[in-house]
Amino acid sequence: MGDTSLSTRCVYRHRRGFWYLSGLTLVAGAVLLGLYFTLLPAAFPKLQVPEYVDAGRIDRGDPCSCQFEAKNEGQLPLIIHKAKASCHCQGVYVLRPNGVREPIRELRIAPGKSITLGTRFVATGMVNEPVSFQVLLATNDPVRAIVEIRINYTPSAKIYCVPNVLVFGEVPLATTVTRIIKVFADDRAGKVDAKELSFTLPEFFKIQFVPNQHIRSGFSSSIPVKIGEFHLIFNSPSESRNINEHLQILKSGKELFQLPVTAQCVPPFRLTPAKVVLPRYSEGSCLYDYNVFARSITKPFTLRVRKQPTHVKVTISEANLGLTQKINISCKRGAFNRKKTDPLTETIELIASTGLDSVALSFEVIILPPEFLRPWLLSSHSAMSELRRSRDASRRRIGGMGAQRNTL
Repeated sequence: MGDTSLSTRCVYRHRRGFWYLSGLTLVAGAVLLGLYFTLLPAAFPKLQVPEYVDAGRIDRGDPCSCQFEAKNEGQLPLIIHKAKASCHCQGVYVLRPNGVREPIRELRIAPGKSITLGTRFVATGMVNEPVSFQVLLATNDPVRAIVEIRINYTPSAKIYCVPNVLVFGEVPLATTVTRIIKVFADDRAGKVDAKELSFTLPEFFKIQFVPNQHIRSGFSSSIPVKIGEFHLIFNSPSESRNINEHLQILKSGKELFQLPVTAQCVPPFRLTPAKVVLPRYSEGSCLYDYNVFARSITKPFTLRVRKQPTHVKVTISEANLGLTQKINISCKRGAFNRKKTDPLTETIELIASTGLDSVALSFEVIILPPEFLRPWLLSSHSAMSELRRSRDASRRRIGGMGAQRNTL
């Protein structure tokens, strides 16, 4: 017993010593690893560049060059293998001390030295809406092999309008709609006089410039101010069509800007669908019905049936004012001769009232004769008969097998 307890204590002590040694090894490894990563940037090349570069306000459509510094803060030479931008720019370059711009290919930077990098681009985007793109540098930096620099700028213009795209949407036929467009400019645009302005207007449009009488003189070029308004008048045509045009504003014969204009000219009331096709009722006297929706794009309205047709029944779901009304169309039971084989056409006449004005609406309902449905009915009837026969045959087989089993 004594020898057994002694051996047990020795094993326990050996195990405890093993765990102590393992813990010390892990702690020492962590300390050495931390020292390694702490001293790593100093013993290897390290690239230092700004994360963000603000290019400021740039006139839309103008070419621009944005520059920034890149420094090697490591102890070994830094190599920029290649550089590219995320937009359709003219490329990333290095600016030499003599002012020459060269493309970046295996660019070498000595320890502690700095160079100037830049990118050329054309300002795009909406006015006063910030735009950004990225410049990516591939280097031999062991910590950051790929470095990203974000270039930010704000497109501007000497003169521009808000909104810069005019969407009229759905416009009723033969009506007049007016939209107000605010015009902003800085002192680079000079004084805008209504007499100097001219317009290249598409069909159905008229425009008038109303200057701002309370504009301050000598305002800063970096802060655009409102100099006036354009009152654009659209006289919609008498037939349905889509308008997709460009309005050109000129000052002393020179173009200031273009304004895209879109509109969809539609009737004031729309019936969906415009034509209804109904079959006559089947041999089982099953009635068929359908729903038609009347919609107004301007004002709430009421709808009523001008005259009830002969072969169909028309019901208006709601008599209250609304932008949409539902019309239910159903076949009348036994209201036509079954022997006729020609389709039957009914014209539904409605009156839409918006209070003071009333508009007549109409659509067609085509009722197909039973001959159009007879092949389908016959095929479905034969299929059901075949299904019944197969079911009865299966039952007889099962019943015969059960009687044979009882006999055995």
